[in-house]
Amino acid sequence: MQPKVKHWIRNLERRGFAIPLADGNFYPDFVAELTDGRLLVVEHKGAHLLADAQPKQLMGDLWANKSAGTCLFLMTVQEPGRLRLFDQIAAAIC
Repeated sequence: MQPKVKHWIRNLERRGFAIPLADGNFYPDFVAELTDGRLLVVEHKGAHLLADAQPKQLMGDLWANKSAGTCLFLMTVQEPGRLRLFDQIAAAIC
C-alpha cells in the first residue's frame, strides 16, 4: 500500500534482523527495503506495551542515526487518536 516500499517482510524472532540491547537482542516486527535503497525497520506496539519499549526506541534510533541516512527506525503505536500504521510509515519515509 506504500509505493516507496519495494520489499516488506515479517522479521522472525531469534532468526531475523536483531538490534542489541543491554540484556540481549530485540527483533523488530518488520524490515522493508525502500525503492531508494534505504532500509526501514518497524517495531509495532500496542499502547499497553509502551512502558517497556523505551530501550528499544533508544537503540533503534541510535542504529538509524549511525547509518548516515541509509536506515530508518520507526516505533509505531496503536492507540486511539494516533495515526494509522500506514500513515505513521508514510510520514517516516517521506
